[in-house]
Amino acid sequence: MSEPARPAIDQGVALAAWTHECLSGSTQRLVWMVDLERDVGTPDGIGDPDGDNDRRWSKALGRLRSAMAEMQTTIQARTELVLIVVCQGIGPYGAPRAHKIELEIPHTIDVAVAAKSPPYGRWLWATDAAVAAWTESTLPSTFFIDGIPF
Repeated sequence: MSEPARPAIDQGVALAAWTHECLSGSTQRLVWMVDLERDVGTPDGIGDPDGDNDRRWSKALGRLRSAMAEMQTTIQARTELVLIVVCQGIGPYGAPRAHKIELEIPHTIDVAVAAKSPPYGRWLWATDAAVAAWTESTLPSTFFIDGIPF
């Protein structure tokens, strides 16, 4: 039984990923870059009924977990996903910083399916060295509770 043909956009995304890796000579990771304040919305104070208490960011992480879990059963799930979130993070208060999020689920995805349009933020192609240079620390995904980063 042959695999059903993919839509042209799926094929195009996968071909672009492969081309980028071939031309750069470095393994590329699909990076989902999200600035919590700019892309998701200004975080609220604890108990503010008009802010992130609607859990929109934690719901987006839940959808990501579900989608990635489904992709693990297909042979096309070969590209590692890296999630980078710009937020207050850890350390002294100040300007938001970029943090790599440690996903507790398998990192591999089907890039043709995943990289169409994210619910927030943007997709980037990057090497491991670039990811390390962009981020100050690694946070567990459990760092985000009820849509509010602590």
